[in-house]
Amino acid sequence: QHYIEFKVQPFFRDLFVLFVLFIFCLLSKDIKVNLQLIFILLIGALFGEILYLATNEIVGYLNYSSVKTFILFIPYYLFIKGKNYYALFSLFLCLIVISNYGTRMILLSLIFFSFVGLIIFLLKKGSFRSIVFASIFTLFSFFSLQYILSYEFIQGLKSVAFLGEFYDPKSTSIYEIFKILDPVRYAEHQIFFSRSWTEILFGNGLGAGIIDVKGYLGFVNYYQSAFSQEEINANIYFNLHDYWIDYGLRFGLIPALAIIFFMAIKPMIEGDIFTGIFNGVMLICMTYSGAGILIVALLNRFHKHSFDHQ
Repeated sequence: QHYIEFKVQPFFRDLFVLFVLFIFCLLSKDIKVNLQLIFILLIGALFGEILYLATNEIVGYLNYSSVKTFILFIPYYLFIKGKNYYALFSLFLCLIVISNYGTRMILLSLIFFSFVGLIIFLLKKGSFRSIVFASIFTLFSFFSLQYILSYEFIQGLKSVAFLGEFYDPKSTSIYEIFKILDPVRYAEHQIFFSRSWTEILFGNGLGAGIIDVKGYLGFVNYYQSAFSQEEINANIYFNLHDYWIDYGLRFGLIPALAIIFFMAIKPMIEGDIFTGIFNGVMLICMTYSGAGILIVALLNRFHKHSFDHQ
């Protein structure tokens, strides 16, 4: 059995999330966001990151900002504008920067939502020729990535090297790979899914944290995770790593997955593949901070009207 704790700080963060959702549901979609200005500012940020990489030896994280994933707005903006070659080049530069961020979730979520987008596109509009081309491209990418991961330099990049585990013949299941790649996240999922189905699906309420009764996270120390020293000492956790279990703990898995569907999957079904991919990655990688929540909500609410008028 797992006991639920309450804390004021997560409670106010959850209230903020509800407030943002409420406000953006009421506001008119006719408000225009200056996306061109955002694009120009992010071009400057990307140039700065590339310049830093070119002139410094990187040790550890390149960027600790909670909104660092927003750099992907550059290729997204160019794809929406139909400038596909520039978009691909900027995506290549962004991937270079992301590979030095030290976090694996950005690349993993980008691969996942791109794959989902490809499947939806092929199911809706794919001809036999396009399905064959997509299959060949997928196989080519799979074996090319295996070759790229064989380089020692790439193996030193934590945010990319984890993909090598999927090529390891010793890995017998996805659960084993998950446990090897990130023991902390694996233990968090053990705690989350060891509760009752009612708690899993509908959550434990605002401000809730969870006591690790069985000691799944007993191996964790302050320097290897995002938990506070207070959480580790008390064995009570309020800030889980992944979006679906962090918000799922308080709001429930059903609302957390419903938001993913409406923000990421629904646009893909409606034909806006790039928006679905972008929204999905932003949602997974940026909503653990107030700034990230605001940016994701703002763009999701107003970006379509803004693109139509710029």
